[in-house]
Amino acid sequence: MNVIGILRHGIGIAGVPPIGLAIARGLVIDGIRHADPASLAIQAAGPEEERAWLRRIARVHRTAPLPPGLVLAIRVGNGERAVGAVLVAERETDLGDRPGSILRIGLETIELDRRDGSPPVAVAPSLVGLAEAQAWARAHVA
Repeated sequence: MNVIGILRHGIGIAGVPPIGLAIARGLVIDGIRHADPASLAIQAAGPEEERAWLRRIARVHRTAPLPPGLVLAIRVGNGERAVGAVLVAERETDLGDRPGSILRIGLETIELDRRDGSPPVAVAPSLVGLAEAQAWARAHVA
């Protein structure tokens, strides 16, 4: 599965916020790895501790207001060209139609719905803790 291709169209994560944030960190790190460090731009809205580790690694960092119902919203780009976007909400309805795909956090599985009419598929995304993301950011300072 081409995660970066899916990320480019936006991924919404719906479910328990701590798990959603851990999945979002992993996806954002993957997106950053596919961006040109010289033109890396990040726009983030959400908790300060999430924005703080992102500020360490991007030459351009913009803070944005958090849309209602969302826990976190991040856009990673090469200058003005989008590499990917991640939204996190407790309820799928709060994501609206913004993301191209949805990751649903269930009691026993996490499934990806590409919103293209195909059936959702079970996935096992990387979970990245806040301390792990902070350490990664320190090692990759812009």
